Amino acid sequence: MTIQHFEQVDILNIIANFTEDRSHRSSLIIPFLNRSNDKTLCIIGQNPSDANENHADKTLKYLEMFVYRNLPEYSKIIMLNLYSRIDTEKKSCSDLERTETYNELVKYINENSDFLLVFGASKKDGAYNFHLKFNDIKVHLKEKNLFKIDTKNNTEYPPHPGNRKITYTNLNYGISSFTIWSL
Repeated sequence: MTIQHFEQVDILNIIANFTEDRSHRSSLIIPFLNRSNDKTLCIIGQNPSDANENHADKTLKYLEMFVYRNLPEYSKIIMLNLYSRIDTEKKSCSDLERTETYNELVKYINENSDFLLVFGASKKDGAYNFHLKFNDIKVHLKEKNLFKIDTKNNTEYPPHPGNRKITYTNLNYGISSFTIWSL
């Protein structure tokens, strides 16, 4: 089933950055229609799907709708992930990240100031260790504005849109600041 991007996404100007073999996605830049500012919100998830310029996935579409509806100060989002391997089932055991995709992640972190973290509480899934990977990049996020979707749960980690309180549909949450140094 193909999931279309949210109707307020400027589809003609989406930029998807994949490796040459298209097994890794380093970023997905998604501008919104009818937003005149030039403010960017970077979102850091777990690992990407094959979502691109032509279609989304359920996580991405939720995030497009959530940011457009609740955070009008942002004119675009940049979807990033802790790992770059396209593997929604998390069955891969190797080649989870490449040097060029990691370098692009760090570049976007260095160039931007606002980040919505959505990688969830799942510590490990197959070969993916999300908390360990987050520890690898958090030094780059030291002086950044970090946020999470505020489900009113005082959880240690930022909820993923698949969280049982959100279930890819509940847009009625705000965001709250997120402190990473206690992790």
